[in-house]
Amino acid sequence: MGKVVILQEHIPHYRIAVWNNLNAELAKVGHQLEVVAGNAPSTAKFVDGMDQLECGVRVKNYWLGNSFYWQPVLSRVMSADLLVVQQELKILVSYAAIISRFLIAKPKRLAVWGHGRNYQELSEGPFRRVVRNWMVRRCDHCFGYTDSSRDALIERGVPPNRITVIYNSINTEAISEARIRSTPQFRRTTRRRLGISEGAFVAVFCSRLHRQKKIPFLIESVLAAKEKLPNLEVLIIGSGEMEADLKKMAVGLDWVHLVGEQYDSDLADYLIASDVFLMPAHLGLSIIDAFSAGLPIIVGDFRNHSPEIDYLENNVNGVMANPVSSDFADAIVELGKNPALVKTMSAEAVKTSTRRDLKSMVANFYSGIDTVLDR
Repeated sequence: MGKVVILQEHIPHYRIAVWNNLNAELAKVGHQLEVVAGNAPSTAKFVDGMDQLECGVRVKNYWLGNSFYWQPVLSRVMSADLLVVQQELKILVSYAAIISRFLIAKPKRLAVWGHGRNYQELSEGPFRRVVRNWMVRRCDHCFGYTDSSRDALIERGVPPNRITVIYNSINTEAISEARIRSTPQFRRTTRRRLGISEGAFVAVFCSRLHRQKKIPFLIESVLAAKEKLPNLEVLIIGSGEMEADLKKMAVGLDWVHLVGEQYDSDLADYLIASDVFLMPAHLGLSIIDAFSAGLPIIVGDFRNHSPEIDYLENNVNGVMANPVSSDFADAIVELGKNPALVKTMSAEAVKTSTRRDLKSMVANFYSGIDTVLDR
């Protein structure tokens, strides 16, 4: 059967379940999976998950400045029945694999997976566009994160029958289970522990605290919302480069609770105790956490979101607000004053989370791999 090699820069903790589950599914039909990656950088804001992979192979990343890196994996590349590389320009071994596949048909098959385009680039630039187009067109198959990733790949000239949409996700079992077993008493207990009144409308922000998230905009918005919604309280979960600035902004705001980084069951408790999820900018996989907890999400239309923004259905499972703090605040107030609307959106959020869960992502990835290996 086939040997599948997936190259990664490093293994963040939220990918552990993806690769272990995919490994188990592929093993059922005799395929062998190797996920090859280097160490997480010392500046990483996540836990290195390589040691928890059942199919992991650790190698060294050799960096050329801050722009490119090389991995000593050519023997694994050449022996693969399917090599899967990330759609990033900084991975030098990807270029070697594409050229080798073209010249000597090794690896036997080559696939790329990623966003389809860089969602944080306002303008791609002609050189980057040419290289990215060349990369995806030279591959036997492409794995796109979401539907918009597929559209971007088609625009780059990839035939639709060579694209599998995996619907990128993470493991949210702890959150889903907490939501299912949650009771009004549990919510009251959690809120009491945080010093939040029982009748509060609780909005939660959960992410790394970096500049792309527009933390000052978030604080400005909740301050405006508080004037119209006196029972509003805000939970901010996470840490990062903006943490010190955030603490200064929150001085004197006893209704803004900074609880730092939270994981697994602790994170689930905070989300279940909340009513709505706030993410002004740079939305990514946190939308899966929100929906798994049954939380409608309010997002700012900043156009710097990752592909997972596709999972938002405006005014169905959340709200896309104009990128103006007063409009973002109004969206918070509208939900805070309309419990029936929150309940309806919450049900839709849960439906979305079941369609876009980790099990579905793994099944989609497996299906695409099986299709390529059968060619």
